[in-house]
Amino acid sequence: MADAGAVALKAYLAEVRKIAWPLRVGGLVVVALGTLGILVNGRSGLGLSTELGKSAVAMILIGWFCLIVSMMKRAAWVKAHPFVAPEED
Repeated sequence: MADAGAVALKAYLAEVRKIAWPLRVGGLVVVALGTLGILVNGRSGLGLSTELGKSAVAMILIGWFCLIVSMMKRAAWVKAHPFVAPEED
């Protein structure tokens, strides 16, 4: 039989991982698309002065903002709901 504390910890960690999941994945996708935009624009030799370059930089900033907000949401949830191991009988 599995230890009750280990099972409770796995359930707690699964719950923490669910918090702000769409925001975190969306932020990573936006950062990747912004990076791709910079790469495409750099290969054309136009630099960051074009609309694509400026949009790509803005996308990367927005993506990082989403990632930071998701980390703050997770930290706030963990602070409000600390893990308490079940008592052994």
